[in-house]
Amino acid sequence: MIGFCGFRAIEETPEMEIVYGLLPAYWGRGLATEAARAALGYLWETGHSRVYARTDAPNEKSIAVLNGLGFLQVASPGPLLTYLLARPDGLKKA
Repeated sequence: MIGFCGFRAIEETPEMEIVYGLLPAYWGRGLATEAARAALGYLWETGHSRVYARTDAPNEKSIAVLNGLGFLQVASPGPLLTYLLARPDGLKKA
């Protein structure tokens, strides 16, 4: 196993957060972006209209993945940076 990608519920809300991670030997190959893009496709197909992501400010590689996928940074309390992505307009709910 070289990493993971999936979703988790945010506290006790219906909101979802995408999570992913790779072993450092596999960074910079586009694998996190590819895995996240596939996972997002599944999320949109199952009727979700938006998804959040959180990362530490020093994690420039993760921020680059989120920016590349179209996530936008939103205001949030706490030390983590929070990002939001809405389902593309052309996709319909399941």
